[in-house]
Amino acid sequence: MRKLYLCLLLFIIAFFPTSAQEYTAAENFELARKTAFSGNYEDAIQMLEHLREQAPENTDYTLFLARVHSWQENYEEAITLLKPLIRDPFMPESVKLLITVHLWAKKYEEVIYYADYAIGIQPEDPFYKTEKIKALIELGRTGEAKNMVEELRRESGSTPELEYLRTRIFQENKQEI
Repeated sequence: MRKLYLCLLLFIIAFFPTSAQEYTAAENFELARKTAFSGNYEDAIQMLEHLREQAPENTDYTLFLARVHSWQENYEEAITLLKPLIRDPFMPESVKLLITVHLWAKKYEEVIYYADYAIGIQPEDPFYKTEKIKALIELGRTGEAKNMVEELRRESGSTPELEYLRTRIFQENKQEI
């Protein structure tokens, strides 16, 4: 009888851990986000990579991992993570982040390429045209940029950002004289 109680006790101990607390994936993701926002990027990257291994279909993990890499100016890694996410189905958040990372990496032709791709799918979203305008200005294509600013102002109205871009175009053109 004593052996039976001992076996039962061992069984209970083995299947009911008392000290280890398991966190849900959502809690781990929130912890990774807080870690990244506190500036501890390397730890956040490790946490996010672990989450991606456990749930590779969860695009939120990949998007945030790409964002953290871009904060570290590791643009190529961010771009590598984002490219598979932008196609089928169209994911606006992925494309917007990819365009932003290309802009930060000073890959202006890529900004234009992906902005045009997104404009073809979501022409009503002014973000894509605004980012394309920034790339055109950086490439010295101020005539195209000016036309797009005016088009966007007609479509969406004037915004502080558009007025800033108009001023930049004017300043760039003034320097050419």
